[in-house]
Amino acid sequence: MFALAAIVFLSQLTLAHADEFKIPLSARSRIEPLLEWFGPIPGTRIDGREILTVDALGTRVTLPEGDASESNSAIGFKLLAPVAGNFEWELDLECLELQQPKSGWGQGLSMRVQFNDAARTTLVFGWCSRPDQPPMALVAKESRNHRNDIYEWLPIDFKKGTMVIIREDGNANLNFVDNGMASNMTKVDVPKTDIISFDVYVSRLEKDNTKSSFLLKETRLKAETHPALNSASPQRSWWSLVYLIEITALLSVALLWWRTR
Repeated sequence: MFALAAIVFLSQLTLAHADEFKIPLSARSRIEPLLEWFGPIPGTRIDGREILTVDALGTRVTLPEGDASESNSAIGFKLLAPVAGNFEWELDLECLELQQPKSGWGQGLSMRVQFNDAARTTLVFGWCSRPDQPPMALVAKESRNHRNDIYEWLPIDFKKGTMVIIREDGNANLNFVDNGMASNMTKVDVPKTDIISFDVYVSRLEKDNTKSSFLLKETRLKAETHPALNSASPQRSWWSLVYLIEITALLSVALLWWRTR
């Protein structure tokens, strides 16, 4: 009985490691196999100022005022974890500075989910500054056929904490969490299909940008299933092998005990 209970426990532990990821966005995230960074590399400077630094606290993205170029219009990462079914995606961050732009639709940070449906639906949940307005939440859903597209701005008082996207069946719940208190911003209808990618990016306007600075601390993803995860992540395959060895060893000990009792 003890051996059987231990086997069940280890099986649950394996499932937890396969279905939940916790990735600090510190220096070691630059070699994390589940992350693909885009934009300038750490140490890149604009007008003598370093715009991307990585340390023990996380990744700092600091974009200066002025016009954007193709190389610095967006900085961020893709989370390369294939997902099917319901999921919960979180991003811990802190806004160090976000000034109002002089013109345009806004500048700031966004989380983006790309769905693998025929319309290639994209869900964007952001925190941005707009001309002559305080920072606001951006909620956008777009598709190739532009049916049921959503694009709205919602007031929110937020400086640091966690941005959360939760898909439950055909709904996505979008929240800001500050000191344990959730905002329950809004709910959006989304496809039930698999996910192509999860993206985080700090974006700029083509012209008339003001200064913005964000500290990206950690991202977490919990999902029902991760199709073909082993092929996408050698690191997770290694952990699966470790747990398989543990279970095999436990079975051997249990069998030996049963034969000699």
